[in-house]
Parts: sequence; C-alpha cells; structure tokens
Amino acid sequence: MRILIVDDDVNNIELIKSYLAPLGLIDFVSSHSGADGVEMARSQAPDLILMDLLLRAPMPFGWDAIQILKDDPKTRHIPIVAITAGGPSAIQKALQAGCDAYVERPFRINDLLSTVQKLLSMAG
Repeated sequence: MRILIVDDDVNNIELIKSYLAPLGLIDFVSSHSGADGVEMARSQAPDLILMDLLLRAPMPFGWDAIQILKDDPKTRHIPIVAITAGGPSAIQKALQAGCDAYVERPFRINDLLSTVQKLLSMAG
C-alpha cells in the first residue's frame, strides 16, 4: 500500500508515519505543498492521501487540492483524509470539496489508525 502525505510541516509528516507504522508494510511518499501533492497523486498513484487543509503558500490550500483531485478522472477514485486543526469551517470546506473522511489535530492515534484502515480496506 502507498500513502501520500501532503503537509507543509516535516514534523507532522514524521509523526503520521510513526502512528501508521503498526499497520505494516506501507510505502510513504510525501509532499510539502498542495500543488506538489496534486502532481504526486497523479504520478505516484497512491492508495490513500492524507491532506493537511491549512497548507501555506504556494497554493492551493488543502481543500482546493482535494477538489482538483476529485475532479480529475485519474485521481478521483483515491480516498482522501483531510487533516486539520482548523475547526468546523475547514472540515466543512473539505467535505464539500469531496474528501472521504477527516481527522482533527491534535491526533488521537486510534482515530487516525481506524480511519486509515477503513479507507484502505475499502480501496483494497
């Protein structure tokens, strides 16, 4: 399984990897911007995307990147988990953009694990 993590904070990427390590053999790829995340999703064909919603510049923000990916026939089938500390308005934007699930920061490890497991099993 391949998971693409799109987050502008390297520490968050490493934290997510450490939380998901118990799931077994996962190939992690990561990006630090929405634009690169979209391109990596197209080129790497991940089984799941974990998308930070509050990405700093360069654009697009996470919810914009989700919309781009869900509008693209090559990537619309990839489940996307929105990750945010932005509260209800950010979550609402992500759901409207088409994300499949969301996990709020600070993470509860069990919430992250169960969400990822559920979506990977459905994609599998």
